[in-house]
Amino acid sequence: MASPEKVKHLGVVAEVTEELVRVRIDSQASCGSCRARSACSLGEGGEKIIDVHNPEKGFSIGEEVEVMLNEKLGFRALFFGYILPFLIVVTALVILTTVTGDEAVGGLGSLLFLIPYYATLYFFRESLKKTFFFTINKPVNN
Repeated sequence: MASPEKVKHLGVVAEVTEELVRVRIDSQASCGSCRARSACSLGEGGEKIIDVHNPEKGFSIGEEVEVMLNEKLGFRALFFGYILPFLIVVTALVILTTVTGDEAVGGLGSLLFLIPYYATLYFFRESLKKTFFFTINKPVNN
């Protein structure tokens, strides 16, 4: 059985603790050839810090590493972060505009629907951290 596709980024270890390794990724450099860059928030430019929880031991500050995320999880994150909120706003806009007959009320009301959505995501952030997790490896030099 084939292993699931992984989205990989090269980075440098910035901090190491007992339960966490922080990796600094220059997304400009590492995203140029990645086929998932359009669906990945890392591709938005600049430097990103990725927290890898419960890593294997043996990483040191300044070491180059490879951070990976299962591609399916990346697309699930895309759905929760962008697609579902868009669908909520559009659905609420159509319903509120139809019911009230006022586009301004419909527009503002539909944006207010995002408050409980993002509050729910915030409330479940710990379980989401367990679902959306990064793994870390030392890169294989060819």
